[in-house]
Amino acid sequence: MPVPWETILPFGLVVAMFTISGAGMSTVSYIAEGYKPRRFNTDIWDHQSK
Repeated sequence: MPVPWETILPFGLVVAMFTISGAGMSTVSYIAEGYKPRRFNTDIWDHQSK
């Protein structure tokens, strides 16, 4: 079964958009946290002491 080469360009565009949006969200999160890595495993105490 041959590979439909016409789908490579749209697939590349979809992958590129997911990559760009993921990098943008990561950058916004990094800036919002005061240029520190994103926090994880936070509980109520952490949210109140922020």
